[in-house]
Amino acid sequence: MRVGERVTNLMRLMYGRRGFQKSDEFDVTPKHLETPPAGPSKGLSIEPYLPAMVDEYYRQMGWDVETGLPTPDTLRRLGMDEFLEDLP
Repeated sequence: MRVGERVTNLMRLMYGRRGFQKSDEFDVTPKHLETPPAGPSKGLSIEPYLPAMVDEYYRQMGWDVETGLPTPDTLRRLGMDEFLEDLP
């Protein structure tokens, strides 16, 4: 599990180097935001909840809610101190 967490955080740092921003999280195909035509979720969309969902995901991952990058505490916890200089 720890190796997977380290890889995920390393990938996130690479995305940051390549210019990824939080706003990119919302660049999704309209298909993902469509309301279901039938069933218990008929007529409901995740679109109004998406920003809060992303923020909560960032918090759960130990990432800065504004930038989407790992926090210094997360990098230290994972023994990735050498990447602290990559943070803004």
